[in-house]
Amino acid sequence: MKISAFNEIIDLLVATGLSELDAIYLVARLLEEKKVELKEDVINELGLKAKLN
Repeated sequence: MKISAFNEIIDLLVATGLSELDAIYLVARLLEEKKVELKEDVINELGLKAKLN
């Protein structure tokens, strides 16, 4: 999955009323639960986005 796909998912979750930080956390937890291995650049992007909020 590309970073833009994660951003789109996060944007959709935010549109439903979640905070951006909660949306990032939810996506990260779901990926962890499914044992999806992320490339380092995706992890860094999600982490940076979470720190900015």
